[in-house]
Amino acid sequence: MDSLREALLLGLCFLDFLLLASNQLKTCVQWVALQGLLVGCLPLLVHSSQSPLHLVLLAAASIILKAGVFPWVLMNAIREVKIRRENQSALFLFLS
Repeated sequence: MDSLREALLLGLCFLDFLLLASNQLKTCVQWVALQGLLVGCLPLLVHSSQSPLHLVLLAAASIILKAGVFPWVLMNAIREVKIRRENQSALFLFLS
């Protein structure tokens, strides 16, 4: 179980680097939605003294909000404002 938890955290770090290198807002929202999915799975991998039902409800609520509702609101805002592309990614601003 520890290796799965470590792989999940490593995946989160990898997604952070993908976010830094991306210059399209829609792609960034999709990466953040995937991060929300991974973060939502974390309570299921961390064993505690709480009841399993509590952990499943917490994980489900977190996944629904972070991987579903928030990205949907952000995509609607991007569509409403008609933003297509950012000029530079954060990684290239840091390197210059």
